[in-house]
Amino acid sequence: MNREIKFRTWTGRRFWFFDISSGFNTENADTFSSPEQFTGLKDRAGIDIYEGDFVSHDSVHHEMLVSFRNSKWVLVQRPSCGSELEGECLCDNLCDFDNNELTVVGNIHVNTEMLG
Repeated sequence: MNREIKFRTWTGRRFWFFDISSGFNTENADTFSSPEQFTGLKDRAGIDIYEGDFVSHDSVHHEMLVSFRNSKWVLVQRPSCGSELEGECLCDNLCDFDNNELTVVGNIHVNTEMLG
């Protein structure tokens, strides 16, 4: 898959986006949280899907967390969903989904209530 290599980082109030071509200025690195990588996918509305995003899917009744595990993008049952599958990997390859089946519904920084 040929895709853009880009990242976002949380400043505590907003996201700061950058890609590999622009580099990352480490001078102010302590101001930012850990960078989260773009998955290379967009949701049904054309929104970029990043590590740390919560996504919904028509066939799943709970939001899922986008995570990078074992060298691939996966969907994990979000914490505190009340399901016995909490924290379990629900999809072991995010790239198997059709983009028109996913919707970004939040992220771990802005929507902390979804973390539990």
